[in-house]
Amino acid sequence: MDYKNNNRYFHRSFKLLYIGAPMIAIGAVVVFGKIFRRYVHIENIFTALMAVGALIVLFFLVSFPRDKEYDRGIREKTGGIRAAAEAKITPLEHTPHFMENYVAEGFVYGDGTSELKRGSDGIFRTDLYTASQLIITLKKLYIYTVTFSMIKDETATEFISLEFDSIISASVEEELFELDYEGKHGAIRRAFFCIKTAEKEYRLPTHNDSLADNMASKIMLRNQK
Repeated sequence: MDYKNNNRYFHRSFKLLYIGAPMIAIGAVVVFGKIFRRYVHIENIFTALMAVGALIVLFFLVSFPRDKEYDRGIREKTGGIRAAAEAKITPLEHTPHFMENYVAEGFVYGDGTSELKRGSDGIFRTDLYTASQLIITLKKLYIYTVTFSMIKDETATEFISLEFDSIISASVEEELFELDYEGKHGAIRRAFFCIKTAEKEYRLPTHNDSLADNMASKIMLRNQK
């Protein structure tokens, strides 16, 4: 993963814009204002100045990662999560019967994060992301979680197994998270895939959609058998 490039997603430098824009402006005034219309070689110099400025501005526009490029790095990091989870499960059950699976994932907000940016799509992105692969077998519910930084080489994993009869509830819950961004105070709605046992509650960032609801229902269905 290109951590330096991801860091530029949050810290965009405007130095190139400050250099290129005045070059375009000066060149345009001279060339289109016909200030040196009698001196073709001077006009050519300012035409070249304007062209170089345009190239600098163009490079500025394409030199920082966009939302999709940042998200592509996440997909690359989480792409093998199911295989990694199954590799953890197989030695435990030898010939496991994988029945259902679901990935609960999302950005981490608050503690542990150092960067925050609102993308052009309105999504607030941070430098910390987490993904949890849930897998139902005939015997247990397994959860393999990977949490990683997008701006430095830091990754943490966790693997747990739960007996179905130990699960009290499985549901998708939403909450508002308050934040300050660009001098303004606001709140964003985030969702968690929640699994409660007598000993602990697991809150996994996720998307509040039908896939999450279906997985929660399937977990509770196994719990009732």
